[in-house]
Amino acid sequence: MIWMALAMAFLASRRTHQVASADSEALTTRFFTGSDLVILAYNVVSLWLAYGLQHDYNMCLLLLICGVSVKVAALNIRMTKQAFYEPIDRRPESANVSSIYQDPGMSHMRTTMIMACQALLSIFYVHGLFDNKEQVFSHQFYVFYYSGVVMQAVLIIQNGSLLLGDLSSANVWMMFAHEVRESSCVLCVGTGSKYTITRCFLAYRYSAWASAKLVGQCFVMLTLPTFLCSSESYWDFMLNATATYFVVQLDDLASEQEYQLIVKGSKSRSDADAVVELHAP
Repeated sequence: MIWMALAMAFLASRRTHQVASADSEALTTRFFTGSDLVILAYNVVSLWLAYGLQHDYNMCLLLLICGVSVKVAALNIRMTKQAFYEPIDRRPESANVSSIYQDPGMSHMRTTMIMACQALLSIFYVHGLFDNKEQVFSHQFYVFYYSGVVMQAVLIIQNGSLLLGDLSSANVWMMFAHEVRESSCVLCVGTGSKYTITRCFLAYRYSAWASAKLVGQCFVMLTLPTFLCSSESYWDFMLNATATYFVVQLDDLASEQEYQLIVKGSKSRSDADAVVELHAP
């Protein structure tokens, strides 16, 4: 049945809907995309994991965490290489900031408080993950586990670009890194304020962002069904799922901010704009 579902999903992805376009070629809208198939395949693996959890919880959890660690390490290596070791001619001229850790306009006090809150909730999450062995053998295990797989798919679709290998956030750090090298500045399009990025700012904010997104978010998304299957009631399941979503979204900005790179010596902006020096605590 599983392989039949995958085959049907692949065939459905081949069906397209033609969209009229006056100035260009007709575009196609697919029922399934390649990313959707990756999510579907991963969730099939998650369903198989339920069988192993029933027989040897500790071993399956250890294997899952090892898999998460490999994925997180690969993401960190790829992100660092793309953000800090790309040639200077590939420097982006603008980038959209979606996290408070990337926003130069956000004070260090606020980012530190949110980072501490995320770290505390993540510790509680890991403790609950290792402390739910007794609930695995309850009669509600499969109901909560399979419901958690559905929640996992939705969470990956909404926040899982890093999980699927899309490293568009590297453009932000690449722009900041080149700004440090060239002593330039970045300009917030929405407010018109310029910000000078220091090395301390770049190291502190990137470390906080990588801990939250490359480590924490990836770990939560990959272990979510195992965590939710420990719920004692349907009400607890809803509370746990909502709390997990809150932890993942805690550092996201309400709306993205666009920043542009102002190269040293450029005359494209008025010199009257204020330059705000940012220093790490």
